[in-house]
Order: sequence, then structure tokens, then C-alpha cells
Amino acid sequence: MITKRFLFVPGISFVEITLGLFISSMLSVFLFQFFGQITKTSKTIGASLEYVTTIPTVFDQLERDITGIYVPEILYEPMKKREAPQTIDAQGKKIKQSPAPEAIEEKEAPEVRPIAFFCESKNNQFMLLSFITTNHLPRFKQRDPERILVVYRLIPDKEYPDSFALVRQQTTDILMPLKKFEENAVVEYTLLRRIKRFKVTLVTPEKEKKPVKAQNQGQPVIAEEGKLAKMEKPKITSEFSWTPDEAKKKMGVLIPSYIGIEGAYADSSGKQMREFKFVFKLYTFAHHADRMQKEREKKQQEKKAKKPLAKDKADTTKKSDKPTSPGKPKPPKKSAPERLTTSGGRQQRRRGR
Repeated sequence: MITKRFLFVPGISFVEITLGLFISSMLSVFLFQFFGQITKTSKTIGASLEYVTTIPTVFDQLERDITGIYVPEILYEPMKKREAPQTIDAQGKKIKQSPAPEAIEEKEAPEVRPIAFFCESKNNQFMLLSFITTNHLPRFKQRDPERILVVYRLIPDKEYPDSFALVRQQTTDILMPLKKFEENAVVEYTLLRRIKRFKVTLVTPEKEKKPVKAQNQGQPVIAEEGKLAKMEKPKITSEFSWTPDEAKKKMGVLIPSYIGIEGAYADSSGKQMREFKFVFKLYTFAHHADRMQKEREKKQQEKKAKKPLAKDKADTTKKSDKPTSPGKPKPPKKSAPERLTTSGGRQQRRRGR
């Protein structure tokens, strides 16, 4: 049993105070550590939530636009050559008319065609992507979907230094030049900010070469025992920039078969980098490649058909222009009955002699 004398012993109050301070300091340290852990977890959760909300949105928008890429029908047709007006004279020959002075002053504008696909990159860094696609939602009281010209651009981010922003623009005028998009003539929407790296890779199979004629063409090929014929893998080319003329000459198509997008952006804190990588397939590429192959074969057949006609004309001109050699004219050949009569007359003369 504690007595009153023990309670009033000097030094006990000091021990109580020190114990209270020690316990309170331990609690404060624990609370501060707990608060620091909560702030870290909240930042990581916020960054993950930002990644979950932004990246799927960007992926969904890109997928809708890229999977609907197609080539307009006008790009398959040859360029129309504008010829001067002609008239037919009395002999049936065509005579070209000289254009009027008013027509000379007013020069006709060249035929403007849409650009099916265009991509610009500098040092493997994406700058601009333009293509024609279809909106997946049908229009009001119309069966066909709406075709639009979509442009993605990478511009400097004004709010965050040393960063870029991905913006999207679209218009129903597929003939609009790309300069107007850069001049902000079309409303732009920001999809992603704080981008540090952004690269677009365009994958396309190489243009098919003419097959080499085999020596045993038309005969069945018998494989040796224990050896299997190896299938050649299709050669693939990867490009970072795309222009219609170069792509048509090099690969024979106007659009790629696959589009790969990869990059990285900083989170809201600016300390952690978030990477992303997308791959999209163009479902219209197979139909487009077959169509371009048929157009090339058609042109080759037309060229082959024109060559014999040109040769025949050249031969006829050579024969007509060939001069006749001077000299005595050759006697006309005698027919069969004339030969018989002449030979019979000679025999009768010999007998009379």
C-alpha cells in the first residue's frame, strides 16, 4: 500500500515528466511517418489513376481513327490530261485550235486531290500525322458513314517546359491543306500533356518483285527425302515518315499496314515517367494493296497492247519510205499456161527442122 509519504518523495514528478515527453515524442514520430506514407501512397494512387484515365482515352481515340483509314476512290483513277480543243477539217484531219486570249490570262487551276495518308518525323520524333478516316457513327438519314480528315500534331506544351502536347483536329473538307491546321484554322483538342518522347513507326510489306521463270516451269517439283521446302518470310519495311509519292514508288501502296506508337510522359508530380506503346492494324490495307496491284497489271497490259501497234506503224512507214533502186524494170512473170504454150512451140520447131 502506497503511503502519502511515498507520493511526496522528491524526484518522482521529474520522472513522470520525462516519461510523458518520451511517449509523446514517440507518438509524434510515428504519426509523422504515417503521414508521410499516406502522402506517398496518395501520389502513387493519383498517378496510377491519371494513367488509367488518360492513356485508355488516348488509345480509344487513336483506335477509332486509325482503324477506319481508307483511300478515296478518286485516288485510284489516273490524272486527267487537259488537251486543247480540236476541230475536224473537210479532209477529216484534226486541227488544234489556238486558245482565246481570255483563256490564256485565266489559267486553269490544277486538279486537287486529297492526301490519303501523310506522316512527318524529325530525328525519329513524331511531328504530324494526317489521314482520311470514317466516323463509326452513321449520319442522320444517310446510309454511309461520314468521312473526315484527321490531323494529329505534337506541339510544345505551354504549361510545362521541355514537354510536348498531343492535339487532335478534324474537318469534313478532305481537300483542306495541312497549313491551315498549323494556323489553327480548325479547332484543336488536347489529348495528352507533359510528353517527353513520342515516336510513330509505319510498318508495310515490301513491294512484290517480278517472279523469275524457272527452268522446269510446268513440271511438278519433287522434294528430296528429309528436306522440307522453306517458306520465305515476307520482307517488312519500317518507316518514320510517309509521303504518298515516295510510298507509291517504293512500296506500291498509299497507306501502311500497321502503325506503332510509343512514347513516355511525366506524371503530375513531374518526377516519374510513364511509358506507353500501341499497335494498330489497318483493316483496309489488304483490299487497297490488291486494288493497287490490279491497277499496275492493267497499266502493264495497256503498254504491251500499245507496243505492237507502234511497231506495225513503224514497219509500214519504213516500207513506204524505202526508195526503189534505179535500173531496168523486171519483166513480168509468166503464168503457167503461157509457159506451156511457149515450150510446146519450141518443140514443134525442132521437129520441123
